[in-house]
Amino acid sequence: MNARRLRVFGDLHQDWPGNAWDPAAHAPSSGFDVAVVNGDVHMPLTRALDWLGERLPGVPVVYVPGNHDFRWDRGGERYAIRDQPTRGRDREAGTA
Repeated sequence: MNARRLRVFGDLHQDWPGNAWDPAAHAPSSGFDVAVVNGDVHMPLTRALDWLGERLPGVPVVYVPGNHDFRWDRGGERYAIRDQPTRGRDREAGTA
């Protein structure tokens, strides 16, 4: 069995302009095989998935959604826990 190199990060809250962060710029020089991301990257969940896909093309990602991924009730597109898992699965099915 080959060892896998993991890159772990999360709670980036990229929906706030002051939190801009580029995972590629902070990647280990030895590289990594899989990104494990612990949620709250962007709001809503589907935007977080898009953000990761844009910045980590071709890299397998294990994403564990956070509390901010599922609910937003202030301005713009409103969403709730009921619809985000389905939207996320539908979005990922189109990229597999």
